[in-house]
Amino acid sequence: LPLGRCAAAAGERAAHGVVAVARYRAVELHGSRPREPLLDGRTGRFDHFRLFDITIWPLTLLFSIALFVNFMDASPEITAMVILGVTGWRAVYHLQFDLITSYMDEYWGHSLNHFLISPLRKIEFMLGNILTGFIKFLFVLLIYLLLGKFLFSFTLINIPQFIIGILSLSVFGVILGIIGMG
Repeated sequence: LPLGRCAAAAGERAAHGVVAVARYRAVELHGSRPREPLLDGRTGRFDHFRLFDITIWPLTLLFSIALFVNFMDASPEITAMVILGVTGWRAVYHLQFDLITSYMDEYWGHSLNHFLISPLRKIEFMLGNILTGFIKFLFVLLIYLLLGKFLFSFTLINIPQFIIGILSLSVFGVILGIIGMG
């Protein structure tokens, strides 16, 4: 009789294992939630992390550093350098972060296997994420320039030099993203 109970328990565990594998495969086949920029397609709710990534956190960075420097030394040249530095940091951040995050979303969503066999090539994947990161950065740049103008009387003096600097930092961010992807 105890032997029969052990065999029955082993059968239940084996059946449970089959169900668990079936559930895992269903999750693997359908993936996790869709990666849309701000809106979750299944629930219709906003993804607050992605929204905060282009609104709250850049503003927190700008205000925490610029207001501190403005408090310590009210020189407009120093404040302008801080605004330019924070802007350059956001260029590097968005371009490398979007490359790495989208790849990791595929991995964590258990859909990396499906992504690797899709007709999308790696270069197309990277170019799409670079474009997304650059659009996010342009939004943050617009916010920084407007707030810098109205709150700190900041204006860009040499626009071509600024564009060359931002593009150089963007290339550096892309390189960091490619290194981070492996």
